[in-house]
Formats: sequence, structure tokens, C-alpha cells
Amino acid sequence: MTFKLACVGIGGYAANYINAARRLRDEGQAEIRAVVELYPQRYGDLLEELTSRGTRVYATMEEMFAEQRDIDLVTIGTGLHLHCPMATMALEHGCHVFLAKPSTTLVQNVDRMTEAARRADRWLAVDFQHIYSEAAGAIKDAIVAGSLGTVEAVVIRLVWCRTERYYRRNNWAGRYRLGDVLVLDGPLNNPHAHYINNAMYFAAPQAGAFAVPVEVQAELYKGHKIEGEDTVSARARTNTGVEILFLATLCGEDNVAHTAMDIIGSAGSARWGFDSYRIATREGTVERPTSKIRGEVALRYVLRCLKTGGRPKQVIEDTRGHVLFSNGAYESARAIRLEIPISREQM
Repeated sequence: MTFKLACVGIGGYAANYINAARRLRDEGQAEIRAVVELYPQRYGDLLEELTSRGTRVYATMEEMFAEQRDIDLVTIGTGLHLHCPMATMALEHGCHVFLAKPSTTLVQNVDRMTEAARRADRWLAVDFQHIYSEAAGAIKDAIVAGSLGTVEAVVIRLVWCRTERYYRRNNWAGRYRLGDVLVLDGPLNNPHAHYINNAMYFAAPQAGAFAVPVEVQAELYKGHKIEGEDTVSARARTNTGVEILFLATLCGEDNVAHTAMDIIGSAGSARWGFDSYRIATREGTVERPTSKIRGEVALRYVLRCLKTGGRPKQVIEDTRGHVLFSNGAYESARAIRLEIPISREQM
């Protein structure tokens, strides 16, 4: 079966999707019917290669859907503030959707997108690609099997370095809003969103399930000269009784990403780091290296689901926990504290 794909965005993170689509095309698994790109002049060589293979290029999704009637799946790799309207439009035109993480800015949008997917009878899969990793699978299996006992807490500590160049890469980086549109581009919703999402996954004891927070308290800070936050201290309690402790900054002092995520159970524990993961139970300890998971892994999985009738590992309704955590953090903090320097030793 050959799927007909359209890719919205081909630069930035969306480059992962167009490159994956090209590999799927070369393998005979997909056709790239269309791409939507607002700045085509930036990608001359790529667009020349695509158009030589029959891909049509459009400036907007409206133009694309005016001509393209039989697209199976749309990938969307644009800014967070565009996810909800773009995904909803694709669903309304009868397409499945593969959406970059995180899903959206507001929990109300999660409800809108969930309803749009239900009405269209299509999948809206979200690319929290870590959920597809060996580490996530092994830790979740241990939780479901009861090997850790009852999960009591998930503790996340993240010290990453982002320079001023990172915030100059587009017009929404580090922004709280663009005009009247919420952007919320900070640790909660961009580089560190995976870890909040993972915490919700591990806080649910059932296979494939995600917890949701029922209480969130947070403080937001910034060390860079940006509109939004770059440092977050948050505590949440989920509907499953698990406490989530989240401390993250993009103001690290070097280019090494210091990452640790501990899942603490009544009878064991697990740790997920950048280089390895470890599961410690009464039966012993297993430690294995981790590998970087890119969106292509999740995209291929979603296409297999379309062939077999299976379910992607994370769809729009599964992201409710992450979005509620983010919304609760902003709501409880009320303000972003100015220019608070954070060193790695303080974390």
C-alpha cells in the first residue's frame, strides 16, 4: 500500500518529516503529493528535487486542499501556535495527521482537536517520539507489571544550554504570545515537553495510558532577554496520586545537556538519562544505553497503523496531561520573574 502524503513546513524541525517522507517515497511506501511552505526561496534545491518527482508546492494549506482531494496523511512541523488550526483543517478535509510535539497551547484546543478527529474518523497522532523508544517501553512495561510497586513520584532535572542564537531562529522563539495568539515557547512546551509527557506516561499504571495533573504549582524565571520563560520549577499531583517534580532550565553554562528523570516506586525505581536508562527492582538491576529517537520512527509506526488498523502510541487525547501541566504552570505562576541567573550547581 502506497500512502499519499503532504508535508506542511519543510524547514526547522519539519525538515525531519520531509526527509522521512523522501525515504518512504524512495522505498515505494509513499508519494509526496504536496508540500506547503511559506518561504520556498529558502529551499531551492530541495523543492527542485521534490517537484521533479511530481510534488506540488503551495504557499498555504487552503491552496493545497483546493487542488488536492485524496491525501492520506498530513505532517505538520510548524510553530506550536499553528498546530490547532492546521491540524483541524487537515482533519476536516478527511486526512490523518502526524503533528509535531507538543500538541497545542491550551487544553480547550485539545478538546477541539479530539472532537475534530472523532468527527472525521481519522487519527491525529502526536510526535512525542520518546514514547516510541526502547527506554520508554521497558520502563512502562515494568510499571504495568508491578515490578516497581506503586509509582509514587517522578523527579525531572534538566540543565540545558541555549544561546541567544537559539532565540533568533524565528519570530516566535522564546515568545509568550504573538499579538493575541498564545505561543508559550519555553521549557514547558518546547525542548523539555518530552519529559513532562513521559512523566504522565509513567504515572499511569495501565498499558498505553497517560495520567493527567489535578493540581499544579509553578514558578517561572528567565535569564535570557526574551519575552517568555527559560527556567521552570514546578510540582504537580496527578489523578493517579503520583507527584511530579520538574526543574528545568535553558541557562546551563555549557553545551552539555544534563538530564535526569527518576521514577520512584514503592518497590523499585527507574532512571532515564541521555545516555542510558536503568530499572532497579527486587529481582535486580538492568541498565542499557539509550539512543536518540527521531520523528521518523513514530511516522513509520503511524503508517503501519493505517495499514493494519492499529492505534498510534500517542494520539491527541493522550496529550491532555502535558497541556494541563503547562497551562497549570502558567496559571499558578501568574508572572515570569526577570533575569534570574541559574548555574548547574544550583540545580
